[in-house]
Amino acid sequence: MLRFRANRRRRNALSEFFDWPTWDMLLDLAAERAEGGHVSVSSVCISSGAPQSTALRKLAALESAKLVERYFHGKDRRRVCIRLTEQAAEMVASALRDELAVYHSLMPVR
Repeated sequence: MLRFRANRRRRNALSEFFDWPTWDMLLDLAAERAEGGHVSVSSVCISSGAPQSTALRKLAALESAKLVERYFHGKDRRRVCIRLTEQAAEMVASALRDELAVYHSLMPVR
């Protein structure tokens, strides 16, 4: 599993986003996307598990790479939320499919 994760980071042009805490942020945003929810900037920073200054730097890097975008919450225009772009959603989904395949190979169905 560790080799798989290391290979994923080496092969991908966006490898910097597969390390903690950025990967945790992407996973949180992907989960909320799947559930149809909204994620505030402060919430995604908290979900990263990193100090706020680190999380905000990582969030800025994700924005610069066009992997996330900010928007105003529909019901409360004071809240700024974050969502994955289509490119990021596909990147996360692809990485998760690869990771699940490795898990399944390690634990064959009986």
